[in-house]
Amino acid sequence: MPGIENHNVLKGSTLMTERSRKILIVEDNRLFARMLREKVQSSGLFSVVVCGTLDETRTQLEANAVGEFFLALCDLNLPDAPNGEAVDLLVQHKVPVIVFTGTFNEDVREDILAKAGVLDYVVKENPASLEYIVGVVNRVHRNRSIRAMVVDDSRSARAHFSFLLEQQMFQVLTASNGLQALQLLDTHPDIKLMLVDYNMPEMDGFQLIKKVREKHGKADMVLVGISAYGNNILSAQFIKNGANDFLTKPFLVEEFYCRVHQNMDALENIQALRESSLRDPMTGLHNRRYLFELGRQMLASARRGQITLVTAIVDIDFFKKVNDTHGHDAGDIVIKRVGVTLREYFRDTDVVVRMGGEEFCILAVNPVQDEIGPLFDQVRAMVENDLVQVGDKSLQVTISIGVNAESFDTLDETIKKADEMLYLAKEQGRNRVVVYTDEFPQGEVFGVKRDLQPAPWARQINDR
Repeated sequence: MPGIENHNVLKGSTLMTERSRKILIVEDNRLFARMLREKVQSSGLFSVVVCGTLDETRTQLEANAVGEFFLALCDLNLPDAPNGEAVDLLVQHKVPVIVFTGTFNEDVREDILAKAGVLDYVVKENPASLEYIVGVVNRVHRNRSIRAMVVDDSRSARAHFSFLLEQQMFQVLTASNGLQALQLLDTHPDIKLMLVDYNMPEMDGFQLIKKVREKHGKADMVLVGISAYGNNILSAQFIKNGANDFLTKPFLVEEFYCRVHQNMDALENIQALRESSLRDPMTGLHNRRYLFELGRQMLASARRGQITLVTAIVDIDFFKKVNDTHGHDAGDIVIKRVGVTLREYFRDTDVVVRMGGEEFCILAVNPVQDEIGPLFDQVRAMVENDLVQVGDKSLQVTISIGVNAESFDTLDETIKKADEMLYLAKEQGRNRVVVYTDEFPQGEVFGVKRDLQPAPWARQINDR
């Protein structure tokens, strides 16, 4: 598409391979190196190699393939490299670097930040400096999976902003005007960060931001306005029109990075809070609220003939007896185990929800029509055959499942019909599947065809 460019992260480098999770710390102060190593490792994402000299650093780089180190945290002054030689060595080996130093020098700072591959320049003054460095490491690691867009009619400005974002390992796309940006956004709706110039032909920055916000709220995307004609009025207008932030050109590289990082952190915090409100804390499955938010959209797609949707209600048999006999902790373990089985059995395109208590709901997308009964009967059998360990005891678990293979006018009606089938499964002896279809309006039964004794799985099985 003319005017739209696709930028590769750190072009010509193999640094962005998933295999790279090593961090190289180059620091001669053993106490600071140890504190930094422990902080970096605390996330559980990285392994850390520590070097105290330029020679040790060279040996490590030569012993590892290009791309083996995700990035390096490097002291500017080492005993055998007092003038930043270690930084140059890391840049030569295509290892991104966060540089830190005990003293601040403006000229040195400018020289260091001008080097391709240097992500930041930090003065280590206090514990907050340590937190900041580790925060940048984690931020850059998350940036690898984030798509960003630069919208500016100036080719040189696009190249500059793209370079800055690529330094921070974002996946960068660019557009030369607002119309092209909207086309690109339609193609890549997962874009999370957009830098928007104010003065552009065809559609200015204000108009573009208004259009973007019609579909992408502040909880979905960060928009940063940029202009060389910055003043308080322009900044306020950008933010009133939907921007998260505003930058006046020219600006310091550190200011740019700090603004971008803070806005992305805020976006992720909002999304994490929203996600937590849609998750069941015990099982990690989505909850009833999520079911009705997404389920209504899925049902609408089904009614338009775009997908086939099957609804199921799953209930753990004789669950009250588990709590009464083995305690509520045992009941929690049983619920978690059944939740894990359901989540692992169904596909990512299916929705598995804990409705509350011992009840779950499943929205299965596009199952083979003749295999709906066997599909749910297989998961029923998996639960029955999977002993749940509670302390030194093993419990056998069974579930009953009511399935509605037809679409109704509302999600409530669709779920209600599945719930009626669940009632029939319970009434007919539990540990079975009953499926509603137009062909079998009274329900077709799958699974165990025998009456079960009360609490069959609540008995203890001596497996030792």
